[in-house]
Amino acid sequence: MLPSKLLISLKSADELRWVADFGFPWIDLKDPSTGSLGCPDTNVAEEFLASANQYLDRSRCKISIALGELVEEAWNGIGSIAPSFDFAKVALAGCANRSHWATNVERLAEHVGGGQRLILVHYADCRRADSPSWKATLDAAASIGSQFILVDTFDKSAGRLWDWYSPDAIRGLAITANSQGIGLSIAGSLRLDELTMAKGLGASIVGVRGAACQDSSRVDGLCHDRLRQLSTIFSNQAVTS
Repeated sequence: MLPSKLLISLKSADELRWVADFGFPWIDLKDPSTGSLGCPDTNVAEEFLASANQYLDRSRCKISIALGELVEEAWNGIGSIAPSFDFAKVALAGCANRSHWATNVERLAEHVGGGQRLILVHYADCRRADSPSWKATLDAAASIGSQFILVDTFDKSAGRLWDWYSPDAIRGLAITANSQGIGLSIAGSLRLDELTMAKGLGASIVGVRGAACQDSSRVDGLCHDRLRQLSTIFSNQAVTS
């Protein structure tokens, strides 16, 4: 079993330029002030993409963009930018009792350049989010040919990933996803001191934001010392698709 790769979520091109020299294998863009998968403004996404092309080796570093919640259709505002990212992530809050959400996922997959580029999010606290179950989300991901599926938390005030799934349960989710050819990505207020454990659970990707920020606050700025620690914890090899 290969150890997980690190995904670090950023909120601007300025942050990207600041972390570029660390060689992180996956850099994600989102607006953490508007939710777990907050969709950034178009101008922020455009500047981020330009900086990624200038400062990153795109053959060794994947970049992704958060598109918010499927039902909010914030991704419509991103327009033609999303396909320029390697991957796009979309969450499913409010979809549990909507009959056509899987059809809308297929429509979004076409928008971002194919299902292999779209990462669906299963909220560990799915009842709070009124989002589909793990199985329903995984089935939808498999139907569009997703390469990855993300398990995250919707309500950050209600607990972290481990409050909803034990490490052994995460290991089981990874095995189930892998059996369908899909890599598991995990996030959800993961702390620095537990990342060594987290990267050994079979997930392809471990995602962080707060762990890289001053005082572990996901809406604050990045902390150079924490970035250095993250670089030490994770081997900085390219993510292969």
